[in-house]
Amino acid sequence: YHRGQELPLLATGMLVGLLLQCTSLLQNSHVSSPLANMRASAERAAMAVTQPLPKAKEKASPRMPRTWVPLASDYELDPDRPTPVRYLGQRYVIWRSEGAWSVMDDACAHRLAPLSEGRIDRKTRNLECAYHGWQFAGTGACTRIPQAHAGQADRVCTSPRSCVRTYPTQTEKAVVWFWPWGGEPSVEGEAMPQHMVAPVSPTSATYTRDLPYGWDTLLENIADPSHIPFAHHGLQGTRDDAIPLNVSDVVEHGEHGFTFHFEDRTMAKMRAGTGDFRAPYVVTYAAEYEHTDTSKPRPRPFSLTVICIPTAPGWSRAIIYQGKLKPSTASSSSATAAGTAPKTFSPAALLFSLVPVWLVHLFANRFLDSDLAFLHYQEKEVLARDSLADVGSAYYMPAPADIPIVTLRRWIRRHAQVLGPLPPPTFERERLFDRWNQHTAHCVHCQQGFESIGRWRRNTFATLALAALASRWLLARVVAAVCVGLLPLFNLLERQFKYADFKHYRNH
Repeated sequence: YHRGQELPLLATGMLVGLLLQCTSLLQNSHVSSPLANMRASAERAAMAVTQPLPKAKEKASPRMPRTWVPLASDYELDPDRPTPVRYLGQRYVIWRSEGAWSVMDDACAHRLAPLSEGRIDRKTRNLECAYHGWQFAGTGACTRIPQAHAGQADRVCTSPRSCVRTYPTQTEKAVVWFWPWGGEPSVEGEAMPQHMVAPVSPTSATYTRDLPYGWDTLLENIADPSHIPFAHHGLQGTRDDAIPLNVSDVVEHGEHGFTFHFEDRTMAKMRAGTGDFRAPYVVTYAAEYEHTDTSKPRPRPFSLTVICIPTAPGWSRAIIYQGKLKPSTASSSSATAAGTAPKTFSPAALLFSLVPVWLVHLFANRFLDSDLAFLHYQEKEVLARDSLADVGSAYYMPAPADIPIVTLRRWIRRHAQVLGPLPPPTFERERLFDRWNQHTAHCVHCQQGFESIGRWRRNTFATLALAALASRWLLARVVAAVCVGLLPLFNLLERQFKYADFKHYRNH
């Protein structure tokens, strides 16, 4: 070994090693087709995905009483589509499966695409992910993987990793409730939906709105009768109804909420009754109007129930019970079975039955629009003052009308938690009053109304064109004039489903 011999020796060693590797490969090699290689790879992948995942850490949920949780109204849900919903910042999908509502995580087991963007297969009635076509039953079990070979599909569909987590559900008073706390529900009494919405009539209809302010701000608003003459001037009474509100007999029930007695004036009539916070989601009112004119029938009692749901930081959902379902949904036979005589004909009931649900919801949109802006900015101001931990300390509440708010804030400090961090304020009015995403997009009645108005507008255009062709006749000119008058009305109605601002400085 001399200097200068390194390169020849190194090259010789590499050549010998290469010859040995080639010999070994030739002895052990076999010829395989590309299709066989693909199937072998698929088999290895299937073996890999059927291995159990490491147990993931459970996400820390905000402090909230462990009760059944309201999610959505089946009066407004479309049974032919999967609908996205949120609770405490988590995303879920709700859909109709085999005659019952199913609630699942809104993420496909395959690549975590949102299942709410998918569809319900009309043949299998399973929920299909729109990304790769995986299908799931109402139990969350995977029933179809189009990318899997016939012999492989049964095995991979039985893997726990192919399933989507589902949650126990029940429907009570037209609202779908679910149990997100893990395990089987083990509560009773005040934690049950049957208690929370006990005052609601079984035939009540609902209106749902997602609001750009938090659950605590929504509860504050509902538990405060004194804002009605001002915030809802012209919609429920007027500013002249405002009087010092008498609040008394506040009774706290620990984590189950509190009740209070109140006396106020609305729509020029004195009113007295009880407010009841059925924690953590429901506020109900039951009151009687003063009967001053004995020559007339006693005024109908006032009742209101609102479900308040914490959906995400700075967002909440209100489900308001209003009116009753259409008369056709409550048959006279069921009334007789319940021990009551069928109701007699009422002109008011007939008139109500002719009003489409979407028109009722447009008015309800207007009602919630009237205090939406300042509630949104109010909680952002609380954030700016660094008072989220104790919101009540940032307020100055000296009047008896503020007692329910003081009591509510004390309850939240003891038994719940406000979701955070809050998003920044929204100054674009079109986003703030976005009726489409806050209501229309998830209401089957308003979706149908919006589509119907679009169809009426197109038909009116066609009729106008035909009338113009026959304009030498008087009747055609009259029809054309009617069409010209209807088109702006249809355009106005279409806009109401999407956006409408509310300016108090114009509301005199």
